[in-house]
Amino acid sequence: MTNWRPATGIKFGPWRGAEEVVADFRLPPLDWLQGGADRDVVVYLRLQYARNLRDALFPWKASPSELLDIRQRIAPILDSQLPQAFRYNFEELDTAASEALTERYFLGPLQSYDPSRSLFVTKEGAVFSINDTDHLRFSIFSSGSDFSKPLETLRIWDEKLDALLDWACTPDLGFLTTRVEEVGSALSCGALIFIPGIVYSSMFERLSQRLLSQGIRVRFYASGGEEDGEAPAAPPNPLVEISAPGSLGTDENTFIGGFRSLLMELVEGERKTRERIKVDRAAELENEAFRSAALLRASKILDSSETRRLLVALRSGLVYGLAPKVETDDSPDGAFAGELRSSESDPFGALDRLYVDVGESQVRFSGVSGKDENKMRAELVRRELPRYLI
Repeated sequence: MTNWRPATGIKFGPWRGAEEVVADFRLPPLDWLQGGADRDVVVYLRLQYARNLRDALFPWKASPSELLDIRQRIAPILDSQLPQAFRYNFEELDTAASEALTERYFLGPLQSYDPSRSLFVTKEGAVFSINDTDHLRFSIFSSGSDFSKPLETLRIWDEKLDALLDWACTPDLGFLTTRVEEVGSALSCGALIFIPGIVYSSMFERLSQRLLSQGIRVRFYASGGEEDGEAPAAPPNPLVEISAPGSLGTDENTFIGGFRSLLMELVEGERKTRERIKVDRAAELENEAFRSAALLRASKILDSSETRRLLVALRSGLVYGLAPKVETDDSPDGAFAGELRSSESDPFGALDRLYVDVGESQVRFSGVSGKDENKMRAELVRRELPRYLI
């Protein structure tokens, strides 16, 4: 995975490697985004805790100097606990770099208090955001549908930080947060799902209304980024993020079990719907997948919207079992794309990482724009895309 570097002369926050601090900005790699169960539907899970210091105002009420003091209390502890993490101080980033990080990790929207924000990211998918919506929000991203490992990791970090920082918490309410709906355990769950069958059938509007009525937030990817709010009759593409906070008084395990049951219901419904659609649209779906693979491999200029549309069509071909074969080191005739590649244990991994990396803000922070940006994006796709046999 390539990490784009900024143009010379632009000041960015430090990237902390194992042995040195490098002055240029890099986006953290998405190496964690591969493998896992039910990857045809579940791209990744995101489990998150929100925490606030006991004797400090919430970020939206604190002054700039108070926010800097909050960061100074939290950041050194994260430095000591995360010696090889990527660290970003937002006052050292330009707008493009800040937007790239915000989009990449679903951070809170950029606000006037951003100069006091810092972000710590590990290659394993742990993200710690200081002075986001709360003083600290820490998340574990995990590929696939298995909740056990990310939940265990999240709780380990919670125990470590609880011993080092004094959080705002009461016996009756639990942890206090900026968002009222998160008060209690301050745990939230999210999942990015790929549901082409449901989206391109008549089921999506009914499903989205049901999710919203149950307090599930629905956020869908638009052509240039993400949008949320009330879900439309059909979203721009079949990548949809669902998320929910744990309600006050609900046991964490009960909440997670309920979210997982809902997720598995969506997985089963999507697969059944795809089977029905495949009967009538197999030739059309196969054609779209092959054309998309050919265009992605051959294009010299690609904008973000077109690239993501082509990646979605190719991923749809994979989940329907109608994608082109992939070259392998030990099989010159290729292997079916749904099978394991010799260099990639997850046939969806490369496509999912590319989908994130080709976003406008992900490429733009490098200091290029316009046609140069589109050339850089096409170069990235040609380099990282599996070699499909067209």
